[in-house]
Amino acid sequence: MILDFREVEAITPSFIDEMLGRLLLSTGVEEFRRRVRLERPNETVHRLVNYVLSHRAHQQPHAEQPTGK
Repeated sequence: MILDFREVEAITPSFIDEMLGRLLLSTGVEEFRRRVRLERPNETVHRLVNYVLSHRAHQQPHAEQPTGK
């Protein structure tokens, strides 16, 4: 899945968590990394996505930290 953030100037943590956090929990970190790609997020959006997903990843036992692509 490719998510294009080209025209996204701002996004809320709750939106990211609902959109991507639940997917991360249901697929696991490795599968999430294989299936999801973020394109063209601005620096603020990129940092927020990483922050939210890092917190979600901690809810999985022995989970690795996700990194934005």
